[in-house]
Amino acid sequence: DSPDRIAAPDPLARECGIILAGYPNSIISPLSLETGLQITRSDEGFIELKLPGTSSLLRIILTPYANETRLRTFLGFEDNESELHSLLQKKWQQIADLYCDQSGVNILMTHLFMIKKGEEGKLEEPEEEKPILHVGGLQAIYAENVPEQLQYVALGHLHRKQVVAKSPCPMVYSSSPLAYSFAEADQDKYAIIVEAQPGKTIAHRAVKLKSGRRLLRQAFEDIDTAEQWLQKNPDTFVELTLATETYLSQEDRKRLNQAHDGIVAIIPQVKSQETSEKSGAPKVNLDKSMEDLFIDYFRHKNDGQPPDEALKKLFKEVLADS
Repeated sequence: DSPDRIAAPDPLARECGIILAGYPNSIISPLSLETGLQITRSDEGFIELKLPGTSSLLRIILTPYANETRLRTFLGFEDNESELHSLLQKKWQQIADLYCDQSGVNILMTHLFMIKKGEEGKLEEPEEEKPILHVGGLQAIYAENVPEQLQYVALGHLHRKQVVAKSPCPMVYSSSPLAYSFAEADQDKYAIIVEAQPGKTIAHRAVKLKSGRRLLRQAFEDIDTAEQWLQKNPDTFVELTLATETYLSQEDRKRLNQAHDGIVAIIPQVKSQETSEKSGAPKVNLDKSMEDLFIDYFRHKNDGQPPDEALKKLFKEVLADS
């Protein structure tokens, strides 16, 4: 999500017809390739393209991921929720009014946490992904902020495929192309194919991605069962939890690693409560969010004292920027 890292390979990528923009106020430099791809117009947060094989122009309003500092630069807002919504909507509307008529295809491409107003908490996603746009307590941009001229909103940020809204146009998270962490274990990933014409409702369909290793989480009571399962699930990355009376021996770990080349972590789960209490080790629930695990760890290190709100907010910001 770092804008400079995204923009760095742009001179090489654009020779392949790939255009990279890292900042919300990016102005894309001219481009014309032998394939027929051409940038016909560009403005802050906007690009118009002529694509090979069609006379219709594609207009894209661009709003890449932006932290608080970049949003300040792009919009010039103060830290209050209503002003951010109104200014972002105003900026999008200004661009749409200037460039997005019915003679071309008009879409918004943005990396934000977007929801329908009143439906907070309904999107499915690991909790640590949600605070990425956290300005003055704000965690979401509303579907209602999208200009009516637009025919489609291509969303990035949430990693699971989901449709945010169908009106006034489809607003879709396509999903990440690969699983980001084991919080997305066994999650299907998709690309969205969009069929668009000027002035008409856009059709879109999801295509399941089959390349790349899946992430799997599995727990077992004994080594033999774990080994058999590993051999039946090759070409994956695995987080393995194994119940044990005391600890996993080096021989046990070697046996598991020889059965599968994609083991990322082997987590021993001590069966004996007495052993666990003597060691002083807290019981860890890995199904919890990163924020809850941090709170548990802080309590363990500070005699049960929980972190204050300022520290929890700082931890969220570190997660969002990592």
